[in-house]
Amino acid sequence: MSKSVKFPWRLVLAKKFEFNEKWLLALKPEAKKRTIREGRGFALRIMPPTLKGKGITKTWLYIYTWDGKQRTMSLGQYPAVTLAEAREKYNAAWAQVQKGIDPQAPPVVEPPPPTELTYGHFATAYIEWSSDPEKHGSDWHKIVKLALKNDIIPVWGDRPIRSITRSEAVVLFTKLGKIGSGKALNAYKAARPVFSLAVDEQYMDANPILKLSERVPCLLPPVRQRILDERELRHVWKCLNSGPGDIGTRLALKLLAVTLQRPNEVVSAHTRQIYGNEWSMQWGSVKNGIMHLVWLTDLALEIIGDDADGYVFPSPVLTDEGAITHIDRAALSHHVKENDYYGLEPWTPHDLRRTARTAMSKLRVPVPVSEKVVNHKKAGMVKVYDLHEYWDERVEAMRQWEKELLRIVTKEDPSDQKWLKGLDAEWLKTPKGRKPY
Repeated sequence: MSKSVKFPWRLVLAKKFEFNEKWLLALKPEAKKRTIREGRGFALRIMPPTLKGKGITKTWLYIYTWDGKQRTMSLGQYPAVTLAEAREKYNAAWAQVQKGIDPQAPPVVEPPPPTELTYGHFATAYIEWSSDPEKHGSDWHKIVKLALKNDIIPVWGDRPIRSITRSEAVVLFTKLGKIGSGKALNAYKAARPVFSLAVDEQYMDANPILKLSERVPCLLPPVRQRILDERELRHVWKCLNSGPGDIGTRLALKLLAVTLQRPNEVVSAHTRQIYGNEWSMQWGSVKNGIMHLVWLTDLALEIIGDDADGYVFPSPVLTDEGAITHIDRAALSHHVKENDYYGLEPWTPHDLRRTARTAMSKLRVPVPVSEKVVNHKKAGMVKVYDLHEYWDERVEAMRQWEKELLRIVTKEDPSDQKWLKGLDAEWLKTPKGRKPY
């Protein structure tokens, strides 16, 4: 602190002092915390600048006595809360104290209404709760919302939630499974936490549809083992370079193969997440809720491009509010299927991630490192005792995979042409499939 003339606090407080805007703007930083009172408990706490050099913090307070003990109630920080707003909050709190009401007492919880609450009631509450990006990613919330509104609420929405039985759930999800296992699985994942919410609120004793996959096998998540061999990967890469379809979608598939990240994480990539060679994904945009840092190789940066600003893969369609968003995760799967899997046996965008992860094992990348690259949760006691991030090892693993991938996709193998002629003849005859590269 400089030895400048200090503000005459005692002189001010000796008068009938009232906070005013001119006085607030004239406040200077001091070395210690200070609390200035106007009267009747209305006060302003001034904190000194932080070590990071940020300015002073000014917090409005109401200091009062309750049950013989002094209590302090925060009214907000200035200037976000103006003097007028703070005084209004203070007057309301002071009036409560005069009536014998503690303004900081938790609100009285009203007993639940005697009428039976419906499944629709809890479904609406869960949809609102899960819309918070700190709870779930936007893609997950969209899937849950659609599944509940299309498949569950029309059937159970008006039913008292406690009247829904496990047997009824078996019938419903078996019926949905006949339409499609993916549809049944999404509906189940959406319906289950609604019951859990009712249990958490002590409205019912147990969730009737837990472990329902024992009765409805289609609810078991499919276990895929498809990986692309070197020839298939080389073929796909060449199709992504110069084949049919939207260039943004094709680049997103290439970035997925290079970085090994999940399809929804790739399509939602934003330039504000990228710093040099580091791609930082916050937990709200990651499936397993774990913040993740990805090393971007030169090939990954080339795919992203220097002119990217905002979403790396922006959607050509604006949101209902007219805002720019990223392409949908489903666009990747649609592109692959629409182009007949480039004549190969059916494969998905996620199979590219599995192919790259398998290749890391072939490259002798240690399992803890490769699992950290793909951001899988650690299992068992490992997650408790092994907190190492393996960052240097992950960087080296990404460089190894880039080198291997470039070796595969640039290899000139004369047998490829003969192999290409043996692909799905129908695909080769289509305008999309003819001479893909």
